[in-house]
Amino acid sequence: MMTWFDVGCIGLLTTNAFAFLRFDPDSTSPEAYELVYLTNCVMQGLWGAHNFHQWIIILRGADKGTDAQWRRPYPMFLWSLFGACGTGFVRNLMTLKYGANDMISMSTGGYEMLCLFLILADLGYFMVMEHSWGMNKNGDYGMTLLERSG
Repeated sequence: MMTWFDVGCIGLLTTNAFAFLRFDPDSTSPEAYELVYLTNCVMQGLWGAHNFHQWIIILRGADKGTDAQWRRPYPMFLWSLFGACGTGFVRNLMTLKYGANDMISMSTGGYEMLCLFLILADLGYFMVMEHSWGMNKNGDYGMTLLERSG
């Protein structure tokens, strides 16, 4: 089953790929570009706000002992309004409001690349230090972590 995140990613990929491949700067209206900026801005803002909310849940420990428990809060922070999603939100909002600006694109892009690199580094850490193949094949779906351990 696809989640709203997956559907949004496919929608943004389709919108941006279409704009990149079909928009001609000489004949495409400014409104078409504004629509792309607005769509990106809204989706990145929604994802960032959602991930910020998830990060607060992680910090509060409200997910402790559940199947959805996060052991490290950093990746969710890096996907939040203060991370990679926030940079996309700010970049598209500023472009929508003031037009394209290389300084904004480069600074938000640099911070976004840093966030994505750190997320990838966390995934690498997980794969090397914590992951074991087949760890969820014991028929324990729906059990809490405490019930599984003993």
